[in-house]
Formats: sequence, C-alpha cells, structure tokens
Amino acid sequence: MKYGPHGYLDPGHYDRADYYAKAFASLIEEIERSKDTFIVHYRTKHDDPEHPPIWMTAEVMSLGQLSKWLGNPKLRAERQAIAKPYGLDEKVLVSVAHHLTYVRNICAHHGRLWNKQFTVTMIVPNSPASLRLAMNSASARKLTTHWRSSAI
Repeated sequence: MKYGPHGYLDPGHYDRADYYAKAFASLIEEIERSKDTFIVHYRTKHDDPEHPPIWMTAEVMSLGQLSKWLGNPKLRAERQAIAKPYGLDEKVLVSVAHHLTYVRNICAHHGRLWNKQFTVTMIVPNSPASLRLAMNSASARKLTTHWRSSAI
C-alpha cells in the first residue's frame, strides 16, 4: 500500500538485490506466459509501466514466488505490516509460507508426507494456542495428527 500498485518494481524496497533480481525475473516469466484475460488486457492497453500492478501480478504468482517475495522487504516494519492481518510475527509468516511451499511441492510431485522427516520446518506461532497445541512438539520435523480416542 505504501509504495503504490507498482512499488514491487523498485529494487530499493528489498533487502537482497540478488534475491530480488531472481524473484523479479521469475515473476516476469510468469506474467509473459500468462494467458489470463486481465494480463492480456493490460499488455494490449498499457505500456507505462510495462508491468502490471501488484494485484494482477499476485494472481499469476506461484506460492513459491510469494514465499520469496514475503521474506525480502528491506524494512522489518514493512514485513510486520504484511503479517499483521494474519495475527503473526513477520518471521513466523515467512517461515510458514516457506514450509507450506515445501509441503505443497511434495504433494504436487506425489511425494510421501506420512512419517517424512522435513528439511524445511516452520516457526510455530504462539497464537492461536490451539494451533500450538495441535503441532507435534516432540518432533518439529514430522507432520503428525493428534487423535482423540473418542474420534476413532
């Protein structure tokens, strides 16, 4: 919101220029490959700026790309502003996005989740308390479900 609909085009807003360059190149490839009506419309009707506003780019952005963009804003206050609507600290949000990307990719490639030792884990948020309780505190590297005997 602070930098407007095309703020993502300014590498000065990001901490790591190399991460930005790679994420930006990947995003531009997605935009150019897109056949979505709104992207085609933007390309045919607008040429300044060359790339569409963030609300359009977010529609074609993969979960992996989103995860990378979330972790790179230069200022912590800006990362916090992104995480605040979710009731999370920015480090937790980035960690959850990265972990979900990892799990999603396992599923997309028909990998096994049961009893898997994850190499990418997430920071478990303190709230809501029910989420922390539902997580496997004995092994943060495994995805498990806590079964209640009455549910079986």
